Amino acid sequence: MARPRLLATILLALACGPPPPDVEVDGWALARAALVDGESCYDDRPDYCIREPAFVDAAIQGALDGRFGGVMPKMGREVEAVIRSARVGYQRASQEDARLQEIEGLVAARYAAPVIDTSDPELVNVDLGALPGKLAVRRFDIVLTDSPMVEDFWWASAEAGRVLAEHADAHPEKAIVRVELRMPTGSSSEKTLVYRYFRDEGAVAFGELLEGSIYVSPPLEGGPRALAEGRQRLSVRDARFCSRSRAQGEAEGDGEVEWCPWSDPYGEAAREAARAARRR
Repeated sequence: MARPRLLATILLALACGPPPPDVEVDGWALARAALVDGESCYDDRPDYCIREPAFVDAAIQGALDGRFGGVMPKMGREVEAVIRSARVGYQRASQEDARLQEIEGLVAARYAAPVIDTSDPELVNVDLGALPGKLAVRRFDIVLTDSPMVEDFWWASAEAGRVLAEHADAHPEKAIVRVELRMPTGSSSEKTLVYRYFRDEGAVAFGELLEGSIYVSPPLEGGPRALAEGRQRLSVRDARFCSRSRAQGEAEGDGEVEWCPWSDPYGEAAREAARAARRR
């Protein structure tokens, strides 16, 4: 049995070929860019990276001092090793109390200035990033420990209504207001949430990104502003649960089909675009 395995190993090595030749690179430029690409930052987002040059360079220099005699190597593979080591130093330094407060400010600023996409003819999409709140270190990770915008492990009803109403008013030509936000608590409640206000139906559908089930509110008298003003409340206890399987079952039966917008075409298109970008 050993001989076929050896032959297979040789054939695989021949098919893969020799590793590409190493090349000379600008190590400092590559390392500086890598540390703020999101991989080393809170919630894996570039928006929450600490970009202060002295802070970034200190993490890189610490990696150089530890393995490379304090001098940046010239060849690409060694620079990759520097970057891997510098990421660890950058992450540890980001967990200091003063830096946690700085990241909290970045999260709050990003939430207050969402990324808005109006390219879809039917909807406006509002990307809030992560929910703002108090950050702390748990098991070597930065996590959200408290937020006034969390209610029963979901987005607070009044705040959801405020944001939905703001963008419904700003984009009266759009039939749907879609809001996406991250709840990165570092626990079992960590999730990406999607809230959609359907203007014609006067209701809000909410749930986790691209899940096959959602919750649908009753029609809101006065639209999402009723939530913002506390006249109506958005919660899983007050909402109707609907799912892909239930909607398909009702469609195949003889009874009346309840409105169930479980599908999120915008989210599905964004996921496919991200997959295509990774393949390039």
